[in-house]
Amino acid sequence: MLFFVDRGKQGETASSEAGNGISLNELAKKSGVPERTIRYYISRGLIPGPVRGGRGAEYTEDHIAGIQKVRLLQSGGMTLAEIESQLAQQAGDRRVAIRPESWAVYRIAPDVTVQVREGLSPWRIKQLRSAIRRLAAELAANNDHPENGDD
Repeated sequence: MLFFVDRGKQGETASSEAGNGISLNELAKKSGVPERTIRYYISRGLIPGPVRGGRGAEYTEDHIAGIQKVRLLQSGGMTLAEIESQLAQQAGDRRVAIRPESWAVYRIAPDVTVQVREGLSPWRIKQLRSAIRRLAAELAANNDHPENGDD
């Protein structure tokens, strides 16, 4: 969920909702996400900033829902950059920045390389490494016994 705030009305919103929100510490406890991570999500635009800023910053149930959505998308294998892009598109922001991608290249046989986009989640990397090892072993076995090749 991406929120856009009219700076002119921000003061009105903060004062009208003052006292109804939760603190950053409470938000961290309720969401199960550290305060530092919540601040990072806000800086990336993954969740909105507090409804009231400063020392007594206040957050709402919408912030908890936003954090839960980000975590759900991450658990599905999406990177924060992908989530940021998806949320911007859902909000109708067509000014999504084009970001460069980095790729790792694994040479697993003299005639075979595998390219993998970097920035994947740790569990996805573990799956890929295992699959690449199996493929490399199969290719090596076929090189040792060429009659077993081309099915």
